[in-house]
Amino acid sequence: MGEVVIDRLIGEGSCGSVYLGSHQATKKLVAVKEVRKDGSTRSGRLLQRLDKEAKVMSSVHHKYICQYYGRVESDEASYLLMEYAKGGDLLDYINSQGPMPEKKARRIFKQLLQSLQFLHRAGYVHRDVKPENIFMTEGLKSIKLGDFGFATRWRPDHTLDACVGTFPYTAPEVLDQRPYVGPEVDAFSCGTVLLAMLTARIPFAAPTKKQSLALLRKGEFTLLPEHGSPRAADLLAHLLHPDPLQRYTVDDALRHPWVQGSSRAGALAIRQLLAFSSSSSSSAAASPSSSPALKRRRTDLAVLETAQKTCGKAKKTAGSSILTR
Repeated sequence: MGEVVIDRLIGEGSCGSVYLGSHQATKKLVAVKEVRKDGSTRSGRLLQRLDKEAKVMSSVHHKYICQYYGRVESDEASYLLMEYAKGGDLLDYINSQGPMPEKKARRIFKQLLQSLQFLHRAGYVHRDVKPENIFMTEGLKSIKLGDFGFATRWRPDHTLDACVGTFPYTAPEVLDQRPYVGPEVDAFSCGTVLLAMLTARIPFAAPTKKQSLALLRKGEFTLLPEHGSPRAADLLAHLLHPDPLQRYTVDDALRHPWVQGSSRAGALAIRQLLAFSSSSSSSAAASPSSSPALKRRRTDLAVLETAQKTCGKAKKTAGSSILTR
């Protein structure tokens, strides 16, 4: 790509540091992800993820996916150059603006679904869809899906078993170490992102971590009328279904009346809203007014020694290891 000059640090987490840079020839701003080469096991694992991320990003080109610009190597670090989204990430936007009006949430959510539809048809699954990995362009005109470190190839006749992702955006079958095909995991994560946009609260929030994990496994949520319509509740019920065989796919979600903006409410949607409101009020879930606001969460399952070990621990301790920052 040519010479890139680093300006300032714009993000830091378990997967490395991200800097704002500028391409000297064109003066174009770029995001630069850095992974240090310190010889540690963790560094080796992160470099492998960066290699995978570069491979996936260089293979997919879509208006709602962060564009890949190239790789730069030095003796001390490896760098991935990609599109910079000036509007920040979706998490920051939700925390600054609060619950999102349905019209705005619908536009952003539809773009997310379209990016994943393209990704799935290209033969990849993301496996870490969350507000922190959804970036906003200047003026909030569109989103850019990023961070493909956990993305991998998928086939309908093959199952995956890696326990990766970030609680509470991860599907229950992943947390429970059950085999999965792939796209159904991204669909569940889409549901959690939509719930976060509409409520500005952590999905499946409860007084204890154990209760929070139990709500996720059952797909139980609360959506008050001021946060979403019956059609929105119906869509969420389908996307957050605990059974991956009955869960909506991304294609199903794109056809849903709420995403299409149809004016038909439907008796089924109303029944779904009442059912989930009733079940949530009788469960151990905290009320929306008392549930914690969204927080930036590192990809917790990647920080520990191995993903499989982390999932095993999560299964035994009912989520105590994956809810901490």
